[in-house]
Amino acid sequence: MAKKVQIKFFMKGSKPKNLEKAIHVYKTATIREVLEIACKEFAKEKDVVAPSIENVRLRGYNDYNCLLSDTYNDKEDKALSSLGIYTGQQMFLEVKSDEEEWEDHDPTKLQLFVRRFVDESSKSNKTPNVFMARCIQVDEDANVASLCALIAKKFSVSAEQKIRLVKKSTTTYSISAAKVLNPNDEERTLKSRLKMDLHLMNGNELHFEETSDLSLPSPAEAFFEREANMITVNFKYLTSPAEPIRIDRRETIRTLKERIGAKIGLPLNKFKLLRGINSAGVEIKAIDSTLSKLSIGSNHTVFALEGTPLNTGEYNFRLMFYNPTSASSASPESGDSNQEQPIVTDTDSQSLFDIDEVLVSTGKDDSLLTFVSQVVISEEMLVEDIRRRAWDELVDKNLVDARQLTPSHIRLRDLRQSTMTSVLVDGQKLVEASKLAVYEGRSIVAELLTEPETSEINHRIVEFAYVNRATWRFAKDMRHEVIISTSEEQEHPDTYLADAAGAALSIPAERLAFARIPYHRDSIDILEVVSYEFSPAAAFTSQESEYQELFLVIDTSVQLAYMSNHERQLIQNFLAKKSEEKTRALRAKYSSSSTTNTYQYQKPKEAALVIRTRSRTSEHKGAGSVDSSNDKNSNGVNIRTPTRRAEKAAARHHASSDTDDEDDTDFMTEKTEPVDLDLFGDLS
Repeated sequence: MAKKVQIKFFMKGSKPKNLEKAIHVYKTATIREVLEIACKEFAKEKDVVAPSIENVRLRGYNDYNCLLSDTYNDKEDKALSSLGIYTGQQMFLEVKSDEEEWEDHDPTKLQLFVRRFVDESSKSNKTPNVFMARCIQVDEDANVASLCALIAKKFSVSAEQKIRLVKKSTTTYSISAAKVLNPNDEERTLKSRLKMDLHLMNGNELHFEETSDLSLPSPAEAFFEREANMITVNFKYLTSPAEPIRIDRRETIRTLKERIGAKIGLPLNKFKLLRGINSAGVEIKAIDSTLSKLSIGSNHTVFALEGTPLNTGEYNFRLMFYNPTSASSASPESGDSNQEQPIVTDTDSQSLFDIDEVLVSTGKDDSLLTFVSQVVISEEMLVEDIRRRAWDELVDKNLVDARQLTPSHIRLRDLRQSTMTSVLVDGQKLVEASKLAVYEGRSIVAELLTEPETSEINHRIVEFAYVNRATWRFAKDMRHEVIISTSEEQEHPDTYLADAAGAALSIPAERLAFARIPYHRDSIDILEVVSYEFSPAAAFTSQESEYQELFLVIDTSVQLAYMSNHERQLIQNFLAKKSEEKTRALRAKYSSSSTTNTYQYQKPKEAALVIRTRSRTSEHKGAGSVDSSNDKNSNGVNIRTPTRRAEKAAARHHASSDTDDEDDTDFMTEKTEPVDLDLFGDLS
């Protein structure tokens, strides 16, 4: 290899790209021999049809600015070494036709590469070598007319045909992929200067096409636009590996689905496209939108999943069923509301307390909600249509008796984090009735009513929970949700709240007092309620109301009892235990059952950096830190790491590996050296 040099050869084939080959040739080889070797190598390329060796020559070349230089005329028989050609040299293979004459290199002229553009349908009728790019030298002040005349002569264009010049954009962020330099044959266009007006530079590449009328659409411009927008989209189906599809990003999803459907043998209405590599992706519903508008670019992957595709605005909702009558497992209270306060002991506290009597939760337990099925719902669908669809699903699952009930016995509710919120009323679209965003997998609740739904569009949801102050317990069977219409609230602003609570709790309205609780709270325990202040209903008239509210209600005729500290502690322990059980249950629910977590936290060992300073008194007395006694201080500041000072502390360290100096109280209170100031102190 020491006798050879590696030269990079370049050539412009029929396709708009540079071909390059790195070839090792002998240093003693002549230009003519090197040309023959390069022609044989490039002849192996599909888009290169080199003419005879007489119509090919080697030129010096700079790939950075695409500029040709030396022609090596009369130097064909000289060796590479004698011409100063060594490893890394770049050379270009220039071609011409039989009728042409080789041009000498003129560095003062504008150097352009010109290639003929021919439609794919017309390529078979042409000689292959007419597609090869040619180098053309023109004066810097040349215009479009002179360039077209030179091209017509070089490429043997007939006089009846006109030449359209097209410049392809070299950047991907251009507004257009190609630009027609002479869209018409007006005099102003023909006199446009190549360098000053059209901003052509040395090494620029132009395409020309023959046409009878320059005003006709340009096939070359359309071709380059299409090529610039071509992307590769990978699709997966079942367990097959990803398969690429080359498509114009200006095409619609429907076109992509048609091509995928042809490959997997399914019609468009039998499968859906999902973003991503598996069935967990989001469905692409807008099949009449373009790929570019949906941000699907090159090398993106879509998944073909069998099933009925959804239209734009349609979503799969999780239909949940809630039956208040079957969900209420509370037993009726024994005795009246003035019963004596029970005596609670440590032994029976766990069994005596009922969680519903000491804690009020705004959300519903997951066990009270029954999953029915997935229901396709559009955000533009009317509430009554959704009710009918939900009713049909409930009847199919035998959750309701269609002989005794009607769809009007179903109340549709939004569900957010196990909390039922808005009531969806007939006469509205879903997007108008619901306050929650519409998304895939959202839940909607069908609540079974004892009477047909009569709620108005303008309404509020008020929930009442009765508090028995004689025992300081919530009454499980005295918690009711009431729908109050806006019209009723406006007609009776001072009494509507008390009237609604009195009717729901069967207590005279004048004996009731209220405490409003923000509904965004997860729960309220009885220990908080003991310190609450309850006010008459009229006190809330002037306050701003929310759509959904929770009111704690008391009967003022019930004698107020005292809750002992012992009972408070028992309730607090009970609530803490229940909270821990709930947390443990949630952790078990969302963690994998196949994996066991054996990780236990261990406090890491710490090394503290302590900076101590010496006072002037210490300097005079010879006192200070350990290092100061050894004259290793620097400007009165000593740096050391804490060490154990006594065998007692060392023995204690061996007894408990999790104990370090910062946690050792005996160590921290031990007498240390007579130092004056600790800048950082305990870092633990």
